Amino acid sequence: MAAIREGLARGLLYRQTARVPTSVIDEMRDIMPSKGLVIHEYRTHGTCSGLDPVQYFGVARELYERVKVPESLAASGTRQSPSADQIESAFADANPWLKSDMMSVSCRGENLLDVRICFRRDLFPRACGANEEEARLCRSSKIAVPPATPARP
Repeated sequence: MAAIREGLARGLLYRQTARVPTSVIDEMRDIMPSKGLVIHEYRTHGTCSGLDPVQYFGVARELYERVKVPESLAASGTRQSPSADQIESAFADANPWLKSDMMSVSCRGENLLDVRICFRRDLFPRACGANEEEARLCRSSKIAVPPATPARP
């Protein structure tokens, strides 16, 4: 999923009281695997964006749908084990507007956690910052990639 990580902190009180409507959670479940993750993402990143949950997840969906999952990763229907460089190369081939410094691959152990694509507040792609340093986010030379979830119609 594409991450929205820019904005100004609004303070702990706002974060603690932020509520994500059930309807928004339900709408995001096709691209986010759990209710807890949807809530976590909004409380951790959305509250700092200045957007309410409907707006924040609307932007998240727009960015998600802008990025094409490479056929080579989506079509096989079986787990694959490419390197982070191979994953980035596949995403760059499928999305010609993407440059290698605009994305990073993160993993937990040898399992793919996510492919992070960095965007500016105006929703144009940008180079990722030090927080997205791939050497820190994934140390595995081969990454287990599950079959992709199909995009929502």
